[in-house]
Amino acid sequence: MLKRFIIGLLLLLIVLVPLASCGGGGGTAITNVSDNPGDSLSPRLMVDREDDLHLVCFDISTGNNEILYAEKAGDSGWTKPFNISNNPSHSRSPSLAVDSQGTTYVAWHDYAPGNFDIFYSQKPKGGTWSEPYNVTNNQEPSSNPALAVDSQGTVHLAWQQDTLKENTDLYYTDIYYAFRNRDGTWSEAVNVSHNDGDSFYPSIAVDSQDNIHIVWCDNTPGNEDIFYATKSKGGEWSEPANISNNSGDSEYPMLVADSQDTLHLAWCDFTQGNWEILYSSKFKGDSWSEPLNISRNFSNSGVPALAVDKDDNLYLAWNDDSPGNFDIFYVSKPRDGTWSKVVNISRTSEKSGDPSIAVDNQSRVHIVWSEYVQNNNNWDIVYTARQGIGAK
Repeated sequence: MLKRFIIGLLLLLIVLVPLASCGGGGGTAITNVSDNPGDSLSPRLMVDREDDLHLVCFDISTGNNEILYAEKAGDSGWTKPFNISNNPSHSRSPSLAVDSQGTTYVAWHDYAPGNFDIFYSQKPKGGTWSEPYNVTNNQEPSSNPALAVDSQGTVHLAWQQDTLKENTDLYYTDIYYAFRNRDGTWSEAVNVSHNDGDSFYPSIAVDSQDNIHIVWCDNTPGNEDIFYATKSKGGEWSEPANISNNSGDSEYPMLVADSQDTLHLAWCDFTQGNWEILYSSKFKGDSWSEPLNISRNFSNSGVPALAVDKDDNLYLAWNDDSPGNFDIFYVSKPRDGTWSKVVNISRTSEKSGDPSIAVDNQSRVHIVWSEYVQNNNNWDIVYTARQGIGAK
C-alpha cells in the first residue's frame, strides 16, 4: 500500500496542467512565495508570538536540493528565500520550530557526508542562520526529521534511521530521538520504536508540561499502523502503542498538543479501499478516541496538516483528488464542537499538494502548499490566509 501511495504522489509531481484563476476558496489571494526557476517542495510553516510567519522548503533551482527559508512580518510581503543548507549535495525534508523568543529552528536530511544525516541550523529573531550542524553523523542513513521546542527553549528532534539487526546483515528502520540543551550540546540518540518492523514518518509534539509525544508509521503488525510513545520531563520513553490498529495501511501522521495538553492526531488511512483522512484525540490521562473519518469521499486524501490556536480550536488541511485533480481541502473544529464542512482552498486546475498550516494570535489561519505553476513550468510554494474561528 505504501508503494501505491508514493506512486500517486510521484504522479502528482509530473502531471502538467494549465494555470487557472488564483481564487483562494474564501481566503486571501494566493501568493507565490518561492517563485524560482526550479521546483520548490515540502513547505513547512510556523508562526511566532508576534504573528510573524516562518517558512522552509526544499528547492532544486541550483541543480541540487537546497533548504530555503523565507519570512513574513505582519502585513509586509515575503522575504526573498534564503539558502540555509548551501552545499552541492542533496538536502530535503525540512522540519521547522519556533520558540517563545522567536528563535527559528530547522532540521533536514542531507547527503553532504556521503550518506543521509540529519542536519540542524537555528536563527535568533532578527539574526542570521548558524552553520549547519550534523546531529546524527553516523554511517546508517537518517531521514525525515521532526522538530519541536519546549517552554525552556530545549529543542527536541525525532527522525527515522536504519539499524542493523543483531547477528544479521539486514537493516530495519527505527524512530530515534535526541534533544539539544540551551548550551548547544546534543544528547545521545535514543531508539524510541525498538521493534522488529520498519518505523518511519515521525511527528513530534511538546505539551505545556514539557512532556514529549511522538507518533509514527510502523509495519510491525504486518500492515502499516500509527504508533505512539511519550516521555515525561526527566522520565523514560513509554512502550510504543498502536493507535490506528486496523486492517488497512495508515500513514503520514501529524500530531499537535493544545493548551490543555489534549493531543490531536490526523493521518491518512486505506482501510476502506481508498485513502481517507482520519482523526483521533487523547485527553490528558485518558486513552485515544475512536478514529473519525474527516474526508469521507471515494477519492484519495493524503498528507494531512494540523494546527491548533490559542483557544484550542483545530484546523486541518490535506491534498485531495476528488475534484479530478489534487486540490487542498480544509476544515476547522471549535473546541468541544464538531468539524466544519470541507472547503476547497486551492480550487484550481493545478496540481496542489503537501500543505502546511499555522494559526496566529488573532486566529488568522495561514496555509502554504506546493503547486504546479504553468507560467514558471515548475512547482512553487504558494500561500493564502483566511479568518479562523473567533477571528475579529
